Amino acid sequence: RNAAGSPYHLTTSAPVARMRKYAGGQLPCVRFGSTETCLQVMGTPLTLSVDQRMIAFQRGWSNKINDVDQPGYYIGREHNGHTEVLIVKSIEKGNPGYLVPVKEGEPGLLVTRGKNLMTGYVNKPEATAKVIHSENGWYTGCGDVFFYLNGDGGGYDVYWQSRESSLLIRGGANYAYDQINEELSTFMTRKYGLTPEDVTVAVIGLRLRSEHDDDACVTIDLKSEKAKTKKNEIRDSFLTATKKGVSKGAKPDFVRFGTVARNFKGAVLVKDVVAAWKAKEGQDDEAGAPASATSVSKEDSRGMGMVVAAVVGLIAILVVMRRS
Repeated sequence: RNAAGSPYHLTTSAPVARMRKYAGGQLPCVRFGSTETCLQVMGTPLTLSVDQRMIAFQRGWSNKINDVDQPGYYIGREHNGHTEVLIVKSIEKGNPGYLVPVKEGEPGLLVTRGKNLMTGYVNKPEATAKVIHSENGWYTGCGDVFFYLNGDGGGYDVYWQSRESSLLIRGGANYAYDQINEELSTFMTRKYGLTPEDVTVAVIGLRLRSEHDDDACVTIDLKSEKAKTKKNEIRDSFLTATKKGVSKGAKPDFVRFGTVARNFKGAVLVKDVVAAWKAKEGQDDEAGAPASATSVSKEDSRGMGMVVAAVVGLIAILVVMRRS
């Protein structure tokens, strides 16, 4: 497992190294797709030699953007004349980044179109319209996070980065949740003397202060008794320490303590983390637990002010009734 607590994924060199060791030096030939795309969106060009494929893999493992490590696993190129692939900032209609291509090396969401694409889900027109945008023909249901690098001889090489189609957008750049989680987890183990088993970190992007940029909202799940004894220390120093301790893209804006939901594979359930953050309004899971000094929004402050005013008013009424 990596520092974020999730299984090692294909963005590391380990899987390819094992294949070369046990398969006579061979490298994997990848085919990427889904049921909706007949399993053929892109793949490793068969014209590439073993050395050329190795170079393509290595370029993905060493990818950086804005001085932040953004590694990925090489999955090939589109099938020229048959499939078309684009990596974009957003797949949400009305979003400023809708179908806007990302920069080279920048994480984004993959869309595709071609004659290999299904015509739709049987008797499910709404589900079909959600993933196939009829006005331009793009299929947007691939999920996951990808990036591209310009390849030899034109075209570009595509790299898979993470399981969740979850990106933090700030300063015009995209940052994958998985990469931020890993960097923050590594920082916490170093700063507070913890192990990956002691603590889980999960970031989500919420637009609390801007219409265009996400705030990095971090949930910290203290798993062990050792970690729980450091809660106050972490609460008092985490946001300040990360200002200089992590890269620009990973800097948290708000923090809360609570449970980080995971599936059976160990992946963070992003929707659950978002729901918990909104339900608790950035507060800790424990009832009455004090929030981080920077995690109380203006709306929260106004809400607390209204509660205080109501209590004061009720006390005044009771006093008047008692005197009368």
